[in-house]
Amino acid sequence: MPEIQLNEKTRRILQGALGLVPVGEKLEPRQLFTSLLVTEQEIFNKLGLQVEPLLLVVKEQLIEDAPDGEAEERKVELSDETRTVLNEAATLAGEQEADSVGTYQLTISLVRHGGERLRKFLGEIGIDPDQFANNLLAAPQVWTAETEALLTSIGDDWTERAKEGKVASRKGREKEVDRLIETLLHHDKRNPLLVGAAGVGKSTLIEQLALRLISDKLPERLRGLRLIHIHPDRMFAGIDKLPDFSARVETLIEEAGDGATILFLDDIHRYVIDESGNFNAALANVVKALLVHPQVIIIGATSTVQYFNYVESDAALDRRFDLIRVIEPDEAAALAMLQESADELEEYHQVKISATALKSALRLAGIYLHRRRRLDASIDILDQASARAYLSRGDNDSKPRVRLAEVEQTVVEMTGINTPGVTANLRKKFRNLEKFLNKRVIGQAEAVGTISGVIRYTKSKFDLTRSKPDGVFLLIGPSGSGKTKISASLAEFFFGDASTLIDFGLGQLNPDKELHDLMGNEGPTLVNYVRQLPNGVILLDNVDKTSPEVRDYIRRIIHQGWALDSAGNPVDFSNATILMTAFRSTFTEGGLGYTGSADYLEDPTKLRSELEKVVGPRFLNSIDEILLLRRLTVNDSMQILENKLLPEAVKLMEEQGVKLEVTTRALKYIARMGYSETFGASYLKNTFKRLVLIPVTTRLFEMRSHKNASVRVVLRGDNLAVIRQHT
Repeated sequence: MPEIQLNEKTRRILQGALGLVPVGEKLEPRQLFTSLLVTEQEIFNKLGLQVEPLLLVVKEQLIEDAPDGEAEERKVELSDETRTVLNEAATLAGEQEADSVGTYQLTISLVRHGGERLRKFLGEIGIDPDQFANNLLAAPQVWTAETEALLTSIGDDWTERAKEGKVASRKGREKEVDRLIETLLHHDKRNPLLVGAAGVGKSTLIEQLALRLISDKLPERLRGLRLIHIHPDRMFAGIDKLPDFSARVETLIEEAGDGATILFLDDIHRYVIDESGNFNAALANVVKALLVHPQVIIIGATSTVQYFNYVESDAALDRRFDLIRVIEPDEAAALAMLQESADELEEYHQVKISATALKSALRLAGIYLHRRRRLDASIDILDQASARAYLSRGDNDSKPRVRLAEVEQTVVEMTGINTPGVTANLRKKFRNLEKFLNKRVIGQAEAVGTISGVIRYTKSKFDLTRSKPDGVFLLIGPSGSGKTKISASLAEFFFGDASTLIDFGLGQLNPDKELHDLMGNEGPTLVNYVRQLPNGVILLDNVDKTSPEVRDYIRRIIHQGWALDSAGNPVDFSNATILMTAFRSTFTEGGLGYTGSADYLEDPTKLRSELEKVVGPRFLNSIDEILLLRRLTVNDSMQILENKLLPEAVKLMEEQGVKLEVTTRALKYIARMGYSETFGASYLKNTFKRLVLIPVTTRLFEMRSHKNASVRVVLRGDNLAVIRQHT
């Protein structure tokens, strides 16, 4: 008599049948068929049986006679007919070279060997035994097709793709692939889990594994295995309830439990979260059942963030995996991998990519696009540069070359950074940052110097915390001291346009939806702005006036270099520069060093102590530099007039055909009248408009024509006068 090995589904059918046996009786084929009917409704429907009405009859005939309580609490013997059915099913499985008895073999055996009592039972519930047997034997493909249907509908066979030459061999990941293979050879815990940032190359590792699986370079135990990539969206298609998910996982176990199939579950965190993005313990338990099956081999993959949020938090789930961290390849490996991609791009675009362009693409991707994986970004740079070179060839039949200039121009267009010749001018550009800012921000040389030093450090390869934002500053000062001007000038430095500043006034947020305005996916929210300009300059005004929840969200952005949006998707802030402001009136009376409290300027401990009372110590510890902007002097006002306001006005007048001149005595008078300890440069700008621009405009309107006119602003006594100059 053959040994009876039942697969998972058949064991469940047998267990369900035991629960239908009345007390004191033996398990008969009719109870086994009823349990089978409940489990394989879809198959029986395909065979011409309308299962739902049959189950109503079965309930009357059999299920109501079932005992209370669990079957395992009492011993239930098998009848002779049932033993014969199971033995013959095992024999049939052996003839078909199946590893275990499945529902197809069980059903065939029931029809053939279930005896007269089963035939009578089938007749009573409306089934013609002979016709049913003929339908069953004539359509075995219904059962075998069902066995393959799930895997073929929700997955792709990557070993077949590899055999067909659709998977390219890649260099630079040999160590990680070796580690994968070692884990698959484990006796226990042979489910690898690839953890790494999006785009770091997790799927590439699986492709390289598929190539190894079809080679003769693997140990005997792994040869011939097939690798199926399961698509999460397809896996969950049509799933509404937990039982549906459980049933689908059980089908996976049955189909892939042959010991010859590896399932690659990408984004495996999605298998343990509900529709709201919250961890679901019930779903996790179903996944654990898949992972502990001795004949099912699983490779999972997820991002670092999702691993910490959804996998590591469940210790029982986490220990089912052997964790393999996938990080960016080192310089040599990345260059070798990029060269392979460059060879493909050269063939596709019919261009020649120079070695300098190749290395520059990798380097510039690391500097300007490090919010993305460097290798992915560098491939995108070369792809776009190659397309441009191809379009520029005109009627020339020779292959155009992709050189450094094309790569640099591509980086400029991809990032918005207004830096032609980025490679050659990079050191000079950042070396002159103070000079650039000091031309635009008067009177804050110390703060400008500190900011410039931090920016140079974070934008270089010497930054030890590249995953965090490129400089985080807290600017403290009264209105008009230059907080917004510094931020806008930084944006101009990076992008050539001050209007690119992401100016987010925290003090104006609606108290009822503060966090939504930061992390929402619709409208002008902070995360949406950063998605559009991930390497931009962010101004978070009035951070001292926000709620603790908002400050905690900002603190996590600073600490991690990323934040989750309202849908739970990570948004990268690692290439952004963040400036926050706090207004002096928030703090203790005296103005924090502006009026009557100059000791704050000389006592950083006291300054920090005051700040901690407002924003908390954890928030302060996340900031690179706390900068106290000094109040402007009359001399500063004079410099602002001479270097900024007057030149801007002169240029504007020239565009209208008017020559404007303001005497030095008049400028000194404006500087005195426009000086304000409280409102700084803002008050000076309004004073200049009131004392100069409005009177000059009025004088010009008095003329018949102001074309080629020349006006001069002079000081007469205690007032300014606008004089028309005759040319």
